[in-house]
Amino acid sequence: MSEILYTGLLAPGSLGELIAACDFPGTSLFLLESLPTRVVKKRDERLNLLRFAQYDKEIPFAKFTAGRIFTPDAELRWERQEKEEFRVVYCGLDQRQAVLAAHGLEDTFAAQGKHSTETKDSAKTLEARYDAKTKDYYLFGERLRSETLKEMGPGLQEGDYAELRIPRVLRYPLTEEELHEGKRYVIVSIREYRNKESGQIELFRLQGIRTWDRKKSGVQLSMTPGEIAGGL
Repeated sequence: MSEILYTGLLAPGSLGELIAACDFPGTSLFLLESLPTRVVKKRDERLNLLRFAQYDKEIPFAKFTAGRIFTPDAELRWERQEKEEFRVVYCGLDQRQAVLAAHGLEDTFAAQGKHSTETKDSAKTLEARYDAKTKDYYLFGERLRSETLKEMGPGLQEGDYAELRIPRVLRYPLTEEELHEGKRYVIVSIREYRNKESGQIELFRLQGIRTWDRKKSGVQLSMTPGEIAGGL
């Protein structure tokens, strides 16, 4: 299968319908971000401003300012624009191509090809324009030990992570098996698309996360969940 890039503007109700129609598997992950218009003082509310968890189709995704749902094969992401519309981007394998088109998203390269001198085929796929490569980046935070959780008081849970420079607890959607591995760090795998002509990375999508032994080599610079929440 080929990889595709589809984009469009959708109303909140249409976004929910598209997410349901994409039929993401239960093993998918989501990253949601809320940008409130008021000062958030309660600790629990601050924790929920950024949610990184395993996919749950019952979540009202359109209530969040921005979000991503992703698997190793594809990612659907969105960000609220003016007039309550969402800019939506799908990047990944083409098995959902018919669903995307039926919900108003457009093949980005095909649309550009209508107004350029490129051939239709060269403008239609990610592979024609980009070299794609997956890289690992370690996420900020070290897993808190049980004794540390007790010292820090209520509101925390087993599997929480913390970083001194970040004034909030970090929570990552790890499996029970990963939580019991004893590895204290987490990495995120990101597929990057480098323009063949300019050599610049112009697109990226998340593929997954896993626990990591910090002694392992080949991992790039660190990122926060907030940094990977952006990128439309």
